[in-house]
Amino acid sequence: MRFSRTGIGVQMINGKSYISFPPNSRKKEMIKFFMELFQINSTNSFLKNKLDEILTYEQLKITTIIEKLENSESTNQTIMNIILNHVFPMKTKKMIIKDLKNYVEKPKMSKKYEKENKKKLGEILEIVYRELLKPLENLFKKEIEMGIVLDNYPVHHAKILKKTCKYLNITLIHLPPYSPKLSPIEQVWRTIKKELSTEFIESEEFLIENFEKWFYENIDKKSYTKKWVDKFIFDINNDLLIADMCEYAVLTP
Repeated sequence: MRFSRTGIGVQMINGKSYISFPPNSRKKEMIKFFMELFQINSTNSFLKNKLDEILTYEQLKITTIIEKLENSESTNQTIMNIILNHVFPMKTKKMIIKDLKNYVEKPKMSKKYEKENKKKLGEILEIVYRELLKPLENLFKKEIEMGIVLDNYPVHHAKILKKTCKYLNITLIHLPPYSPKLSPIEQVWRTIKKELSTEFIESEEFLIENFEKWFYENIDKKSYTKKWVDKFIFDINNDLLIADMCEYAVLTP
């Protein structure tokens, strides 16, 4: 049996490298990854706690949205205002509740309707993340800026991702198309996959556990990045954290 899983990893040159294994590689997961990356590279407990609060919305379900929309006495209207103003700007509250209830109560309706509503929930979370980060922008600007070099995977160019990174004080620097040699983390992926090729992959959990272990054993080796830093990064100081790449890796035995 073959196993595979998406991994998102970043190789920090002068910070803490990080990898996570989300269920997919969509915009929402990328935004979440950057928030987690900030958390492990920051000493600002206030902002780290704020990000924890924002990340709890990951558990958001359509049934929860309906309950909150129907309960006008809800003590926390922030998320509902975001949904009403940004996700469904042309619909009344009553229409929104009706649409969402149709999704919950009749999940086997036309495939088109189901797909549209699943996408809508993803959009809700993307916008929730962005709008809850927006008021914190000035606080993030006081933190060390992160410069992250990444490839041209379409999600990396998404407007909502760029806007969210702006609030997080993260600058995205895109590589030219088809230029894996400019990305040292590609060497790390190759090293890990070589290690995995000698193992019997008994489960997805085994795959993730060992990939993560070899990632942290190899990611900070200077031999991967020294020439890259010498050629492209002329001044690494305390005012900028440099990460060479944020890459999606499909893990296979």
